[in-house]
Amino acid sequence: DDSQSIYSFRGANFKNIMDFPTLFQNTQIITLEENYRSHQEILNLTNAIIAQAKEKYTKHLFSNKKDGIKPVFIETNSENTQSRFVCQKILELIESGQSLKDIAVLIRSGWHSNDLELELKNHNIPFVKIGGFKFIETAHVKDLISYVRLVANPRDFLSWNRILCLMEGIGPKSARIIFDQIQNATEANRPFPIDQYKDKKCITALSDLLRLLSHHSINSTVSALISAAIDAYTPLFEKNYDDHSKRIADLESMKVISERFQTIESFLSDMSLDPPDSSQVDTEFEENEKEKLTLSTIHSAKGLEWRSIFLISAIDGFIPSFQSLGDLSQVEEERRLMYVALTRAKEHLFILKPHIDSGNQYPYGGFRFSKLSRFLTDANIAATYLDHWALVEDDAEPTTQGPSEIDGEDLPSLDPNRQKYSF
Repeated sequence: DDSQSIYSFRGANFKNIMDFPTLFQNTQIITLEENYRSHQEILNLTNAIIAQAKEKYTKHLFSNKKDGIKPVFIETNSENTQSRFVCQKILELIESGQSLKDIAVLIRSGWHSNDLELELKNHNIPFVKIGGFKFIETAHVKDLISYVRLVANPRDFLSWNRILCLMEGIGPKSARIIFDQIQNATEANRPFPIDQYKDKKCITALSDLLRLLSHHSINSTVSALISAAIDAYTPLFEKNYDDHSKRIADLESMKVISERFQTIESFLSDMSLDPPDSSQVDTEFEENEKEKLTLSTIHSAKGLEWRSIFLISAIDGFIPSFQSLGDLSQVEEERRLMYVALTRAKEHLFILKPHIDSGNQYPYGGFRFSKLSRFLTDANIAATYLDHWALVEDDAEPTTQGPSEIDGEDLPSLDPNRQKYSF
């Protein structure tokens, strides 16, 4: 299927199928247009998206399932509101009789789900992530959290050991010695003998760590502490991870996430891993302990299907990825990636775009991204093929302000009487 050619990074060449009739004479092209998975409203949207492709075999998918509902577009006022909406809607779908295994959240890149993963944990919704590590299980995020743990508890040897062993010339034995020296100095109310290490390769990193601990306490704001921790950690991060350029997005994401926490204790509580002998399913899903929500990158979702799909962070620069923006062929592959994501849905399809204000934008490669994906603004697709929901906080007055007014950008013209969703 030329519309699902999405693996150029693995060596696949889209031209192989497009040039086939030219290379082989008397080729007969038979289009397979009847779709047995999705209802027609979903196919209307996906047909419109792929119709904008610069090079394609023209097809028009149709289905005998004619009684479906339109896919839904929701712009939220923040990334965390996006996450909370997804969790609330998942619980509603379960209440209506759907199984967790019939629901999936799709993401363009693994880090796009960082905030959502924490919210799923808070809502006791078990999930499996395909196409990347869970956010709080990645080594670099554990490193960063260790800085915060030391501020909360300077006697936390595991955190000391984790950070110290990242420093050049320090192994487990040296880390233990330094830890003991720090504890002894603290108990005797005297300074740590930093001069002993002035000729060691670790001196700069060790000084940065001690400076961080002297300037911050359990009463520090979470966002200020995270920013300072990232500054101290960055040299170690870049030295210890060859692929640090791919991991940096998680650190940027942590900055944004930290701003919603009032205390260091609440931050660490949300960032804690579940004990090995406990499970998130224990509280709300006792009868279906094996059922889990699927959280997947789009590439890993190809060939799969679910009753309900949430595509989150439909931001231009996220999908299409900012790395593809300078190459038309890559942008076209990103269009096909969007097509693959949306055609995974059988019945319900929710597309979410969080509003990101100037203080919380994600900067990559010198760019900042906040507009709706071009694949939904092309040819007025979002306004034509999507229902638009306005989220209304419980006990709040319904707002008449549309996303175009919020962003001040060229977003779809929305129906002012669009459906209100109590949230």
